[in-house]
Amino acid sequence: MEDKVNFCITTYKNVDLLMGAIESLRKTVPQGLDYNIIVINDDPEEALRIKGVEVINNLVNKGYTKNVNTFLREYLSSQTYIFNDDLVVRPGWYEAMLKAQENKDYGLIGFLDEGKYSKYGYLFSAFWINPELVKKIGLLDERMIFHCSDAEYSYRVATKSDYKLVFLSSKYWLHKGFQATSKFQNFVEVDKLDNAVWRTFIEADPELDAKVAVRRIERADL
Repeated sequence: MEDKVNFCITTYKNVDLLMGAIESLRKTVPQGLDYNIIVINDDPEEALRIKGVEVINNLVNKGYTKNVNTFLREYLSSQTYIFNDDLVVRPGWYEAMLKAQENKDYGLIGFLDEGKYSKYGYLFSAFWINPELVKKIGLLDERMIFHCSDAEYSYRVATKSDYKLVFLSSKYWLHKGFQATSKFQNFVEVDKLDNAVWRTFIEADPELDAKVAVRRIERADL
């Protein structure tokens, strides 16, 4: 029996964009595909109910990283995809993901945010992850609440595993970017803390940039 496909979205005060993301998923997946859409709503002030969607309404704002780790703990299968709520996928994205998964060297397949490349990592707005990779290197680092946890995870994939990262062409998606985290009440302070944690990795490993930018990272134009 094949694993059911899980589309997981974390959201915060972005109902309109969230509904756009869900609609784009429903319009672009293959007809007859058996799938779940699971949303973690990180806004304790407004509970959500969405027809045909499993919604987890957090009682406190936990932040992006903890919510992603909840998905990886509770919903991880061979076909689990994690999305930002401000992402719109385009026709062909799912087929391109499956095609990329045929390469067993790929541990994480994502949508790279053009123009948002960090010197020390990659910022991705949606990704598929191989369950074996999670067994190997663990979950995202929860010391980073919103930002930089994806960069740190990219670094870990590149240096602590035998897997590669691959990023798909931007023709498959549109990311509106930072629509949720900027609404967080203490966004500026949290952002500074996240970056401070990430800098500890950079300072501890002077070769980090070369390892991440050159080793085990590819682009695929599928």
